[in-house]
Amino acid sequence: MFSLRCYSLYYVFYKGKAFKGTVVYLSAGLVVLSIALFGIISTVVPTHLTTKYLPVIDMCETNRNYIIAVVVVVWSIASFTAVMSWRMRHVSFCFNERREIFTSFVVIIIGGILNTVCLLGIDVYPASLAWRTALVYVNHAGICVGYWVIMGEATFNCIFDREGYLQYWIDTLKEDEMERQYAYDAGNEATLNLVEYTEPMSTMVGDRHTLDRKWLETAIEDTPATPSNP
Repeated sequence: MFSLRCYSLYYVFYKGKAFKGTVVYLSAGLVVLSIALFGIISTVVPTHLTTKYLPVIDMCETNRNYIIAVVVVVWSIASFTAVMSWRMRHVSFCFNERREIFTSFVVIIIGGILNTVCLLGIDVYPASLAWRTALVYVNHAGICVGYWVIMGEATFNCIFDREGYLQYWIDTLKEDEMERQYAYDAGNEATLNLVEYTEPMSTMVGDRHTLDRKWLETAIEDTPATPSNP
């Protein structure tokens, strides 16, 4: 899902195209298809080539080549996402996307290295309760940290300072020179609708690339007045 998120940002801000319609369905479909293929292969392929259960010692044994294949796929996806993120390094974001990407990569790199080392470098890992428990806790902590670093501030402010936080983001968007793309009415929250903004905006990315970006405009529709009682 993180890779899909980065690809949507890359498609809009680097390629200058609207991330909607066919490309959305193809991207999401590829993610679902990958998960389905992994499950099908793991189920159909003989267990001695993937993972088999050993009832005598109450433990699962995984084929080393299968582990290597899974690790290679995981690191390939991470590398592809890293390339997309690197190409967007000169793009100015205003919704904390940069912090989201950086935090996610820190978690992915640390978790990926630990999982790779444990699965391929520590022979006693499958039989070691200590190693298996430690890896589970590291993976769980990484997911929690990755989420709360991104959403912690927003969650706190939405609960305890909702109006002030809303005004902060309105001011942020205005400072980003997006007045024409956004209309504001903090007292009329029920009328927010997303529509496509098609006017091209040239943006310099690095020293060589000039791209047209399409933005989403938040349109505010007037709420009809409540008729008074006669």
